[in-house]
Amino acid sequence: MGIRQNWVSPFVRRLAQVSGLSAFLARRQGVPRILMLHAVGCDKQLSIYPYVPTLYPSSVLEAELEYLARHFTVVPLQRIAEGHRTGKLGRSREIALTFDDGLRNNITSGYPILRRLGLPATFFVCPGLIETGRWQWAYESASRLIQLSQEKRVDVCRRLGSPTNEVPGVMRWMTSLDTPTRMGIGERLREATPDFAPTRDQCHIFDTMTWQDLRSLDPALITVGSHSMNHPILSNTDPKQLITEIVESRRVLEKKLLRPIDYFCYPDGAFNDVAVDLVRQHYRAAVSTRPGFVLPTDDIYSLPRIGAGDEPLHDLAWRLHRPTS
Repeated sequence: MGIRQNWVSPFVRRLAQVSGLSAFLARRQGVPRILMLHAVGCDKQLSIYPYVPTLYPSSVLEAELEYLARHFTVVPLQRIAEGHRTGKLGRSREIALTFDDGLRNNITSGYPILRRLGLPATFFVCPGLIETGRWQWAYESASRLIQLSQEKRVDVCRRLGSPTNEVPGVMRWMTSLDTPTRMGIGERLREATPDFAPTRDQCHIFDTMTWQDLRSLDPALITVGSHSMNHPILSNTDPKQLITEIVESRRVLEKKLLRPIDYFCYPDGAFNDVAVDLVRQHYRAAVSTRPGFVLPTDDIYSLPRIGAGDEPLHDLAWRLHRPTS
């Protein structure tokens, strides 16, 4: 939508935020927005990890949520989704908060801030990972690779059949594989790294919520949605497995939490026609990773979101009126 963020100097964005111009321009647009967040309570130096969508220090999250509460109306995702469904979006200053991946730090570091500010949010979780306690496949695979010496990583990647031994490249390659092949590669990587021991910081970032964690949340404040069963790349998953990932994940969540699960989030923003059709049959709405405002012309089963991460407040303030920056 026009200006790219790197074309606008940090000074200009900072001035726009401090002066109130960014908030004014965003409110004047009169469109609802959905914000996309991931890990919370992480030190900035950990942002060297190339496979983590966002690493949010608690202080940054708190400052940004306070900014949103001051200049906009933070509402449950249901309000925006149902407004879209009924054709009553209208001109709005509403923002819904969504957290992906079911990371435990969302509860230990993010939930106290949300509760203090009284801000509703949706946590998209993977019940299969909750059951096993395993990390999401990309987090585990990349963490294992990063801990290897250069010499060992070259050897392991060669044996796995990877076209590269650089971690970001390996992760892109694994993402391109069909689900059974990727799962097989992941298992072989575990076997090749028997000495892997996650650091305390890695555990804080990547540990998965437990059922007890989820049950402790105030249902009036936190909505729970499905992020698939095990966080595969749905566009590379066969139709039979898609039923488990999309349909069964809802059934398990509802059985465990005794609350309706009405919203779905596509892992990594990837989907195909079969996946969307299944989501359409079993959920009231779904969110994607496509940047943008929520408009009446959007498919309610692929609603856009605005990404937020380890960034200065003025960058998020700017993106709220320039989502693709």
